[in-house]
Amino acid sequence: PRRSKAGILLPIETSNYVSLTFSDFKTVWKFISYFFKDVTEIPEYMKSAEEKIAMLTDMTLQEWLFSWIDQEIGVGMLQDINDPFIVIRCSDTQKALKNFEILNIRTISVRPDTFEYKGYKVNQIALPPGMLSIVRLFVPELRLPYFFVIEDYLVVTQSRRVVNEIIDAYSTKKVLRYDEVYKKLVANTDYEGNLSVYWDLKRESFGILEERNLMSKMFRQYGRGLISISFEENAISQRLSIEGRDVKTFAMLSP
Repeated sequence: PRRSKAGILLPIETSNYVSLTFSDFKTVWKFISYFFKDVTEIPEYMKSAEEKIAMLTDMTLQEWLFSWIDQEIGVGMLQDINDPFIVIRCSDTQKALKNFEILNIRTISVRPDTFEYKGYKVNQIALPPGMLSIVRLFVPELRLPYFFVIEDYLVVTQSRRVVNEIIDAYSTKKVLRYDEVYKKLVANTDYEGNLSVYWDLKRESFGILEERNLMSKMFRQYGRGLISISFEENAISQRLSIEGRDVKTFAMLSP
């Protein structure tokens, strides 16, 4: 497993962030396909996305994605803002921007809302049918999102306010990378699992808090924590770190 490095741009006011990290994006793609295997519409979404990408870019969907996506994809939310954002680590940010711009030129029917904020160029992307449906599995309300690059990460969000908040936090170093509690959580878990879940509920809550299960009880009892899960051969290992508590570890056999 590879370590998530998204803390370099996640604002301290991040309420939750879920990331997938693997050795390469092909493995991530296989994992996502397996995770949603019971969603009956997935084959239709995939077929539509593959056809549109081939028509618009002269590349296969896999070629279009694998040529720039690196080892991490994550979805997060900020405190008091209901619009989520997607974080994608890039092996080649220029290739990512070029691929997005090709789609814009050939699909967008209205003038995109392009602007610059504190030195960062922010554009909008029109995702073709099929691909948009796949992305909406993670961000249901996504329509014509903004995208921009910070270091080797591409950030995608529907909200202009989220754009400003992330760039502001990065510019002023008010990101999780420099937060002492977050650094302790990461140190306790190594943060090298294939699936990592970070939460900070000091002002935000989730629907899961209303449920009666072990996970919701843990969230209610501990306001901030990090879970790291590694998928290994014949087993799933998990590490849990909670603010103010010693690290707890346990492992269980995979089904």
